[in-house]
Amino acid sequence: SLRVTRIPERQELDPEASFVGMNIFQQQTRYYSYQLPLFAKAGVRWVRPWLHWENTWKMQEPKPGVFDTEQLDALRRRMKEHGQKFVYILYNFSPTLGLASTERSALNDEQMKLWQNYVKRIVAHCPEVNDWEVWNEPDGLARSQNGFSVDFYKKLLRETAGAVR
Repeated sequence: SLRVTRIPERQELDPEASFVGMNIFQQQTRYYSYQLPLFAKAGVRWVRPWLHWENTWKMQEPKPGVFDTEQLDALRRRMKEHGQKFVYILYNFSPTLGLASTERSALNDEQMKLWQNYVKRIVAHCPEVNDWEVWNEPDGLARSQNGFSVDFYKKLLRETAGAVR
């Protein structure tokens, strides 16, 4: 069978005036090289990307003091080029913390301060971002063996909100 698709010309639209957003899925080739232009033409102005988790502390600081945002910055440039807003997921702790799991462990007070410092650094690094999500699907982690409980998540939300502001 034959399928025909018409992709309309891109309409200039302030992302703040758009209600259309897209959650980009993992395990695809560099989606921002071909998907973001298509989304822009379709009117998608809000994007929640997470292909290689380039927006996570785990990927940005794999070793103490080694902070690498090259992949994140490439994505930010591409989104800007297409007039899209980044819905940033603050997710995954750095392996430098020595946790049992970088996504399913609670933090002690010292580790929480390191998390807050990381969040402040990212907020300063990404001034165009004003929409922050704290954790990916936290409801699925509430029964963690490593203390990532509802109470811990509430604390994480409060501490993260303070760091973002």
